[in-house]
Amino acid sequence: MTGPVSEPFLEIPFIRMLGIERGEGAGELRLAFRPEFANHLGQWAAGIEFSLAEAATGDFLARRFTSLAGRVVPVLRQARVRYRRSAQGSQLVTAVHAEVDALAEFEQALQRRRRAGIDIDVQVLDEGVCVLEAVFQWHVRMADNQGHD
Repeated sequence: MTGPVSEPFLEIPFIRMLGIERGEGAGELRLAFRPEFANHLGQWAAGIEFSLAEAATGDFLARRFTSLAGRVVPVLRQARVRYRRSAQGSQLVTAVHAEVDALAEFEQALQRRRRAGIDIDVQVLDEGVCVLEAVFQWHVRMADNQGHD
């Protein structure tokens, strides 16, 4: 189910507003620091880091399962987040990972039951150092316009 990169993700208003861009590698998004992203200490606000991590996992799923675009409703169900240190660099980058077996099980369950869940691991890196690590649990169901639910 892999295919060419789907660009509608970059047109989501929240993604555009933040200025998130695709990086060079799979699962890599980049975000440059702006003054409005600063917390009370002048460092990256934790909410901005979380938003970048969440966006990276959603983008990972969209890029991995391009044939499902417009046919499914993905909803973030849960996030387990650990902030490891304060981010202070000029740019943050994401690294996303999902087990190959988990991806295959997700795809099979979605075909059989028309709904499935999957955990996607993500790290947010500041100059190569992990500042946030998380697991985002996505619930995906086939859209109602497919005739079933």
